[in-house]
Amino acid sequence: MLKGKARKTNALLVCAGLVLCARWGSAVEVRAKAGAGTGLAYGSPLPGVGAELELGEHVSMLGGVGVLAAETTWSYGMRVYFQGRERKFRPHVSLFRWTEGNGVYVGVDHDVGKPSGFNLTYAVGYGVVNQEIPVALTFGVGYRF
Repeated sequence: MLKGKARKTNALLVCAGLVLCARWGSAVEVRAKAGAGTGLAYGSPLPGVGAELELGEHVSMLGGVGVLAAETTWSYGMRVYFQGRERKFRPHVSLFRWTEGNGVYVGVDHDVGKPSGFNLTYAVGYGVVNQEIPVALTFGVGYRF
């Protein structure tokens, strides 16, 4: 059972996601992306796997599982894109809740080739993402369906 600050963070993520989906998520086809990389989108600052469900042109929900940590780690969150799906470079901001705390990342998705298919994700994050340094980098390789 979540307590205090964790409960408030979870409630904030859910409310923000619902508001953004209502604003930008209607009448748009849902798409998915699966990938592997480092960073909270992939479960932890260490390598992991992740999935993204695009609920609209500009809003998506994310989840990941860290696979190389001493203990299994997980993360979930939401991402807001500032450009539409047809763009080769899509800047975004992501909010995460993970095993060790919270984090926020700012980055860009780079479609390699056509808009659906392989893409790269680059981002820099801040928050409780590393026990020693509060800043972390993300790099991921994914495939958008």
